[in-house]
Amino acid sequence: LFVPFLPPPRPAVAAVIRSHLLERAALKSALGEVRSLRWSPRVIDFLVGQVEFEREYAIEGGKEAPAVLSRWVTRALRRLAQSTIDDARAANRASGRGGAGAEGEGEGGGRG
Repeated sequence: LFVPFLPPPRPAVAAVIRSHLLERAALKSALGEVRSLRWSPRVIDFLVGQVEFEREYAIEGGKEAPAVLSRWVTRALRRLAQSTIDDARAANRASGRGGAGAEGEGEGGGRG
């Protein structure tokens, strides 16, 4: 059986990326890592721009979407989580609440 590969155009790649973002946002929310994630249409446009196209068609189809999200979104979320943890620790230290257990809290929350 032969199934031809028809590379998707930009709007289809944008839909795949949007779908992955929605799935990731739902997972992060369900795990309690974030309350919500929102993004502007410019974020989708930027991520679509990271996919390799030949004229108007994605060379690898939608397969690049997870790699693009991993490179740009997962890393940003990890940095945000670490920054939030660091800010909370600094605030605890400044207020004198940085007890013995505070240092280990929040470790490993950047997976994803």
